[in-house]
Amino acid sequence: NRLSKQIRHRHIQAAIREQQQATNVARLYARRIIELASAAAATKLATTKLESSVAVQTPKEWKTENLEENRRLFGESISSLGETKLERVWAAGSRICSLALLASPLAVLVPLAYISGDESRAAHYAWEYAIFAVEKAGPTFIKLTQWATTRNDLFSQTFVSKFARLQDETRGHTWKESTQILEESLGKGFEDILEFDEKHYQSRSNSVDPIGSGCIAQVYKAKLKKAMSMYPAGTDVAVKVTHPHIVDKVCVDFYIMNKLTSLLEKIPRLSLDYLSMKDSVDQFRDIMLPQLDLRVEARNLTRFRRDFADATQVSFPAPIPGLTTMNVLVESFVSGKPILDFMKKAKREENEELATIGLSTVMKMIFLHDFVSCVALISGSSGYPFDIRSVFSLASFAFYSSNTVTGPRRFAPGVSGSHICSFRHILSYLMKS
Repeated sequence: NRLSKQIRHRHIQAAIREQQQATNVARLYARRIIELASAAAATKLATTKLESSVAVQTPKEWKTENLEENRRLFGESISSLGETKLERVWAAGSRICSLALLASPLAVLVPLAYISGDESRAAHYAWEYAIFAVEKAGPTFIKLTQWATTRNDLFSQTFVSKFARLQDETRGHTWKESTQILEESLGKGFEDILEFDEKHYQSRSNSVDPIGSGCIAQVYKAKLKKAMSMYPAGTDVAVKVTHPHIVDKVCVDFYIMNKLTSLLEKIPRLSLDYLSMKDSVDQFRDIMLPQLDLRVEARNLTRFRRDFADATQVSFPAPIPGLTTMNVLVESFVSGKPILDFMKKAKREENEELATIGLSTVMKMIFLHDFVSCVALISGSSGYPFDIRSVFSLASFAFYSSNTVTGPRRFAPGVSGSHICSFRHILSYLMKS
């Protein structure tokens, strides 16, 4: 009994010591946590005081996009389609009917092309009308088609090659409509400021042909008749004019897509909500809407010119102060040619230099400036400028435009896999040539 009492007493003493040790460790740990929390709070307080004492203002060129403001403007534009829900439904129904009527000939042409074969005349007409229909449908559908032509992994090579022309050239509007927009934006005396290129003047129709047309705007070449800011008279400029009624078309298209995707996601047995189609439409809308305002492009060009002010082989057009509105953008004219046209004829050394400059420019945009554009000109040892937009897969569905600089494109959401993949393929081709 005495021995068992001694053993029990020792066990109790050991348990008490272990409990005391555990309590001491817990106290030390708690004390350490409190010290770290106090240090973090003090650091935060000091940082807050430092930030409040130093007024840090971001450059005004950075303020290029406000998604909340874009959504508000989108809502106001939608409300202009009709004050009541019935009027909006009527506008959407009219748009759907016009699109259905535009696509109806394909119901005959596509089966005929399938029966006749890929090389038949019916197939040629089917593809030509399909391209015409997309152009007539408006910028929203052109953008979607441009994105589709960058996805060789999803669409056939024939589809990509046929619709690839929409990346560089689309059907434009008339000179009369351009003059109306120029008068509304720059005033009736715009001809006293701009002298349009005589090479593109048509005497029969008394009109000027554009040098290029995209899904949102078309471009004319002109000269300044009088000095503007630091640009003397006679300076070559590019005059970009948006297509008429483009805001109305885009807004009604997004209204239809928004309602359609919402309806599809609510159907129980389809289980389409996991695809987040409505979120995709919202993201597409948030990217598309700023492109309709050419003032956004002007501000972004100003920032790019500042970011690459010290670069000797990269250049961006400069917007002309006082000649920029929502529907008109006048900028310095910079000539060049697509990289893809140069790649087939250049020597290996020139291709390597071109690939190095292009890769360096893109990496600076992504990782250093956090501000990406697909419109830039680079030059190699030959001194001839090349359009870097060909390095990117142009006309991405959600992130790039073939004719506009749309603003900040953060690396995580802004550089899609198709762009990196296409850029890698072009670099590989350049290095192997």
